[in-house]
Amino acid sequence: MLIWLLLFPSVSAWNYETQGSAWGDTCGQGDRQSPIDIETGDTDDLGSEFSMQIYYYGKTASRTITNNGNYIYMPGDFGYITVKDEDGDERKFLTNWVEFHMPSEHFIDGFPTHMEMQIFHTIDDSDYTVDFPNRAVVSVMIRPGDSSYFMQSIEASSMPNAAKELVLPETSNINLLAIVDPDDEYYFYKGSLNKPEPDCTENVLWYVFETEQWVSFAQMTRFKQLWIDDPSFNGGKGNVREIQSKNGRTVYYSWSGRIAMSLLIVGICILL
Repeated sequence: MLIWLLLFPSVSAWNYETQGSAWGDTCGQGDRQSPIDIETGDTDDLGSEFSMQIYYYGKTASRTITNNGNYIYMPGDFGYITVKDEDGDERKFLTNWVEFHMPSEHFIDGFPTHMEMQIFHTIDDSDYTVDFPNRAVVSVMIRPGDSSYFMQSIEASSMPNAAKELVLPETSNINLLAIVDPDDEYYFYKGSLNKPEPDCTENVLWYVFETEQWVSFAQMTRFKQLWIDDPSFNGGKGNVREIQSKNGRTVYYSWSGRIAMSLLIVGICILL
């Protein structure tokens, strides 16, 4: 519970005016910071350790969406993920909140995409040990295309102004599985919290899904009005932190498709 309280977003004096270049403490001194540019041709295969499984559902503990002046976030119990440790045991991470950034904070092969949705988790108290990371983030890249049921369920066209809240109806069914594909491949690396809340703390597990999810242009309009079209907000550059140096870090790829193909090839060879 203490970890959750320390990490929960709050209104503060920091902003994205310099895209984080002026942030101090660990934000400026750490060597495992987020976000990064993911070079898809320079990844290693992710084995069992740190592999991740998603168990999201429609139950929510909160239907309040807040704009704290820097980004929009939505707290709630949306389910959990499990992450395997070096012994193959699954550690359970509970969802804390979902937040939105435009454009994306992570780059893929040198370029951002239109939006990024980040789902923050902390390890379940019963699973917590000091020898294993206690924070994890699942990241979904978003691009314009077909209409999104998830965006419809959170009333994307009504996102609040700075320092305002939107309370969704009690009948709202906010299901992350409407925008997160648990069978998709993902990139994994060890990074940090991506803002000075509390201090860009490192040893955070990042899972960036490969496939961009579609939402309609209309469903993106409100985010664009707040963070891109309004020059008073960071000069129209969006609510993103600048790309951080990898400093020799390895980025991994889940490669389940490659594993399946390898098993198929082995099976064919045995039959032959």
